Order: sequence, then C-alpha cells, then structure tokens
Amino acid sequence: MKTALKRKNVYLDEGKIRRAQRILGTQTDAETIDRALDLVVFRKEILRSLEQTAGKGWGGKNADLESEFVGWDRLSDEVLMEFEKSLA
Repeated sequence: MKTALKRKNVYLDEGKIRRAQRILGTQTDAETIDRALDLVVFRKEILRSLEQTAGKGWGGKNADLESEFVGWDRLSDEVLMEFEKSLA
C-alpha cells in the first residue's frame, strides 16, 4: 500500500528528538517522527482490540490470564504519560 507523504514545517524540541532517536534507534529526524507516529497508531489499534474482546472471557485453563489484562489501558496511559514526561 502506497502512502501519501506531505511536507511539514514545524518547530520541535531538539532534545526530545535526540532522546527519541536514542530510544527508537533511528538516524534522522524524519525517521524518528515517523516511527513515533507508528507507535501511537499501533497503541490505539491494540487498545481498540482489547476493548472489542473485553468481557468475552477465555475460559478453561487460561481464564486466570484475563485478570492480568484488567486495567491494561489505564496502565498503558500511565506508561505513555511517563514516557512523554521523560522526553521533556
């Protein structure tokens, strides 16, 4: 699938970009921003999938695993907020 690219001229915190590059292992600003956007989109897809399966129960020997995912979306929000604060 071909994606449309659009040129943007924005002001970004240089320190955040460098830190994100180290975390993501990217070389360029554009690659860093693209990878970070991919992570945001992926996170939303995961949360949507979890919401769609919520309450459906696994049953059987894996039923106890359900409890491990209770509050996962809240936890992921907390982790994301902490990550964002660490970039500041």
